[in-house]
Amino acid sequence: STACKFYLTSWILGSGLILFLAMAYGTLRAGLENASLVRQTAEVLAPAVFFGALIKLLLESSILLHLRDKRLNPMKRSALLLTGVLKKIFLSRMILGAAGGLVLMVPFLYASGNAGVTVLGNWVLFACSALSLLLVGAGELMERYLFFTAEASDKMPGAFS
Repeated sequence: STACKFYLTSWILGSGLILFLAMAYGTLRAGLENASLVRQTAEVLAPAVFFGALIKLLLESSILLHLRDKRLNPMKRSALLLTGVLKKIFLSRMILGAAGGLVLMVPFLYASGNAGVTVLGNWVLFACSALSLLLVGAGELMERYLFFTAEASDKMPGAFS
C-alpha cells in the first residue's frame, strides 16, 4: 500500500506537470497552429491525472474501513487519528485532491470530445492545469504529513513498550 501511494504520487504529479507544461506551451507560445498537438497530449494526460487521483483518494480513504474493527489495532488507531485530531488536515487533503485531481480535469475530458479549438478554450484549460497542479501538489504535501503523523504502530521510534 505504501509503495502504491508513492507511485501514484509520482504518476499524478508527473502527469499533472507535463499537462501544465503542454498547456503553457500551447497557450502562451504556440497559439492555434499547434493546438491539436497540445489537445492530443491533454487527451492522454488528463485521464491519467483523473484516474490516478481517483484511485489514490480511494486507497487513502480505505483506512477508514478499519473504524469498524472490533479490536484496537494499528490500522484502527490510524483511522481514529484521521477522524479525530487530524480530521481537518485529512478533510483538507481529500478536498484538495478531489478538486485538483478530479474536478479540474473535467474540462479536459469535455474538451477532448470537442473538435473546435479556441483561444479562450486554451486559456481556460491552461488555468485549469495550473490550478490543478497547485491543488494536487498541496494535497500531496498534506498526505505526506498525514502519512507520518497518523502512523500508530507500536514499532515507531519513541513508542513505549
